[in-house]
Amino acid sequence: MSAVRTRCAPRLAVLLLAGLAAAAAACATPEPAVVRPPAEPQLASFGHDQGLGNILAIQPYLEAGDYATTWDLGVKLEDYLRAAQGNGWLGPQTVVVFPESIGSYLFAVDEAPELYRVRTQDDALDWLVNKNLWDFASRYPFVADRDRRWHWLFNHKAPRMARAYQGIFSRLARNFHVTIVAGSIVLPDPLVDNGALLLGSGRKLHHVSLVYDPEGKVMGAPVREIYLSTARQPFIERGTTDELGVYATPAGKLGVLVGADSFYPRCYELLRDQKAEIVVAVSALPRRATWDRKWPGYDGFPAPNEFARDDAGAITEREARLKYGLPGLLRFTPAKIGVDVYLHGQLWDVGYDGQTLVVMDQAVESGPLVDGPALTNVWLSGVTPTPTLAPLAPSSAL
Repeated sequence: MSAVRTRCAPRLAVLLLAGLAAAAAACATPEPAVVRPPAEPQLASFGHDQGLGNILAIQPYLEAGDYATTWDLGVKLEDYLRAAQGNGWLGPQTVVVFPESIGSYLFAVDEAPELYRVRTQDDALDWLVNKNLWDFASRYPFVADRDRRWHWLFNHKAPRMARAYQGIFSRLARNFHVTIVAGSIVLPDPLVDNGALLLGSGRKLHHVSLVYDPEGKVMGAPVREIYLSTARQPFIERGTTDELGVYATPAGKLGVLVGADSFYPRCYELLRDQKAEIVVAVSALPRRATWDRKWPGYDGFPAPNEFARDDAGAITEREARLKYGLPGLLRFTPAKIGVDVYLHGQLWDVGYDGQTLVVMDQAVESGPLVDGPALTNVWLSGVTPTPTLAPLAPSSAL
């Protein structure tokens, strides 16, 4: 046993010293926080009120400081809902959709002001690791690569993140009496008990989204991302097809796709089998000015047979999402409405891009293209399109 201590001690000492040095470098001369003036969201609305309900896609603009407290984030999201309410877009049959990753940044809640002023996300990660260095070193005494640091962070912060996510979105759904698709969050073994988000006993991370009913209770089970990108695969567990279900909302049977799942026909086949009437995708593009740049192609999993290989590197990100994402694949379901909503903001050195895309009655529309917040409202109609329900290619299966 003493021999084990002799080998471990030098490595642990090196890790501690290196961590302290990294923390000092990250925080010695922090940049002042960049504060954007409050921006009124740009608005767009499609269709007209037929008394059947509506889908409200909220594209927030978020910065690191918005995650300083749950109150800060909750108030900002509430302001967007109040803007929608002022336009008559909230009612008992409204489904509000928030974007991907909105909950994942809750790891920053209730930290010291220095965290929100460091330059990069790597600096923020270093700062958090070094603030909790003994806990981190006890779990990862030998290997401290970036993926393991993220794995540690999401596990370490999970109880606080889960409470914040549950508190914010449950309260918003209850106060405005709407159904809310609460964007996505990374948590270890999340589960639902008696209408509330809880954590399991494991440490495997999942990228999930939850749906809250108008009483503020979680509906069904979490939706877990299945087709993880190469960057996520080292520290996040993929979901399974039997976890992709639909939710009975006042607006109709709702299917939810998280992240890259909206690019894979197999997911739409599963929603088709469950007769989804509405499909929403929660998305995020963690790169600035990528919407009109060349699309790099599929990442993490083989491209489906439907993919035209000459398109990778030739068409833009927007064109790829129109062709291979929700607007191009919704036709394989009986859904009459589809909405794909994107996160916007500047979270340390990572900016987000994208534009809300809408499919209604087989026509494709776009929300405001703006580097800021936007609200896109879609009224449900009584028109039921005749979708193409031919069997999908076998390669789409898992």
